[in-house]
Amino acid sequence: MRAFAERSFLLSSRAGDAGASYREVLEGLVQRTRDPKRRADREAILTVPPIPRALTYLWRIYDRLRRRKGGNGFALSPIEWQDIDAFLRRTQTDLAPWELEILEMLDDLYLVDYSKLQTEE
Repeated sequence: MRAFAERSFLLSSRAGDAGASYREVLEGLVQRTRDPKRRADREAILTVPPIPRALTYLWRIYDRLRRRKGGNGFALSPIEWQDIDAFLRRTQTDLAPWELEILEMLDDLYLVDYSKLQTEE
């Protein structure tokens, strides 16, 4: 799950001022690259490890939570316990402690990836 999330976050991140995602930029480069080795390298970056099928529901829950979480004007805010609690109550969902840990891990990975982008610009 971690490898899937890391690559997904990387590819969906914005690349520079163009407003295009890193995935879109790489796909464009792959189409224009004539050197087979460089093309293969770029295609390898575009390859996303498979998500464990049994954990797909947690990815969907995380995605729903993250899409509704904004920032504080300076940076993205982490998904907080009250966000998770409200989601679970409203959707009548019950998650085990290990499932909550995975949601926390996903959000930590996302925030680290996002903060890397902010420091690079």
